[in-house]
Amino acid sequence: MLKSKIIYSVLLIVCVIFFILYVQPFSLYLLIFIALLPVFLGICTILARLFISVEVSSGCEYSIKNTAIKHTLSIKNKTPLPFSNSIIQIEYFNKLMNVSEKLVFHVPVHPMGTQKLTFSLKSQYCGVLTVKAVSMKTFDYLKLFSTKKKLNSSCSTVIMPELFSPVSKSEYKSIFTEDSDVFSKVKSGDDPSEIFALKDFIPGDKPNRIHWNLSLKHDNLIVRHYSQPICTSHLLVFDFHGTASADNIPMLDAVAETAFSVSFLMLEKKLGMKLAYYDKEIKAVNCIDIKDENDIVSVFMKIFAMGPVQSDGCTAFIKEQQNEFSEIYYITSCEESLSAVLSLDNSAITPVIIRNENDSLKSSDNISVVYTGNTAKGISDLII
Repeated sequence: MLKSKIIYSVLLIVCVIFFILYVQPFSLYLLIFIALLPVFLGICTILARLFISVEVSSGCEYSIKNTAIKHTLSIKNKTPLPFSNSIIQIEYFNKLMNVSEKLVFHVPVHPMGTQKLTFSLKSQYCGVLTVKAVSMKTFDYLKLFSTKKKLNSSCSTVIMPELFSPVSKSEYKSIFTEDSDVFSKVKSGDDPSEIFALKDFIPGDKPNRIHWNLSLKHDNLIVRHYSQPICTSHLLVFDFHGTASADNIPMLDAVAETAFSVSFLMLEKKLGMKLAYYDKEIKAVNCIDIKDENDIVSVFMKIFAMGPVQSDGCTAFIKEQQNEFSEIYYITSCEESLSAVLSLDNSAITPVIIRNENDSLKSSDNISVVYTGNTAKGISDLII
């Protein structure tokens, strides 16, 4: 801009000298035009500030980490004036890292319409990727003036962990009950409120369970097998302990990825499961029934939106509820919390600790270890 102002000043001086030496109307008109040009350019920049708006949006609500996420920058110009020189500054950051980076776009702005600029971002770690339109600087046609406008548009995308498969146990314990509306997917029972299966009659089946209408249609005796109510006998405790920082995000990412993979394994095995985590909003442990993939995704989206916690609420919850579940899986990166859980000396509890690569702690009969440098292998080696 300094160069443009110097050139304009020289041009104005030349026009003044030309007006003095060349006494004709043309020299006067030229001098007036050059003198009033900054006024016109200044008005243009003011109009740009008032009537140009910028919004940023994301193409999805959530995505998997290391996957490109499409973002759109919408620039709306309500004036009939085009602007060839505009600078838009974008800021983006992962909420679990709290370190922002910037993008700068040099774009022309077309008159009377909305133009869209598409760009993609990806996150190496899970969490919440927030993109903000920070400011827009618009120059006049000669770059004599500029106007800077603060922007308030932002969008967020939840970055979900990658999914790996731990080693599955051959058998899982279940607690059967008569007071539950959750039914076993693998075992029949005596609850007539829900049908487990329809099978051919074999000696020993109860005659009162014969489905006569269906038997007449198939010319064969068909027997109802009722469902077996079960209580939710498996508990996964996701202790998202720590602080949001660039140094700590590999640990937060690894513990989230481990909990995410274990929860999907439990769902795949069609086991009754609850997922517990410390909820900052209610300042207590929230225990959610998991029935499908959407439940898992919703819980993790909320956890990432709240961020990591520094609370011993999860260990206190396990201590209170340890006798209510046949299996408890506790996933944490906090050494103190792990020690508190191990002190309960409960064989139903399976603790998993997340550690940095240079730590000396190894897996044992009581503790499973996943290292931050290679979570894929660590999760795949887990026996859950």
